[in-house]
Amino acid sequence: MKQTAIDWLIEQVKSKEWQEMFIWHKEEVFQKAKEMDKEQKFRFFVAGQLSMEDGGKDFEQYYEKTYKDKL
Repeated sequence: MKQTAIDWLIEQVKSKEWQEMFIWHKEEVFQKAKEMDKEQKFRFFVAGQLSMEDGGKDFEQYYEKTYKDKL
């Protein structure tokens, strides 16, 4: 199972360490979440391109297969 950027960020914010972090470190966490989100969007884009070549796979099927434990 893969973890979405949002799930990762929520996990970070709920952690005990979050309360003790300096603001600059929290900003680094937000930046990492943005980078993770960008990478996931890129993978969705590529998967969409490949699925069009392969007869068009449904997005819901792809998302469920990739992130099924999060649904």
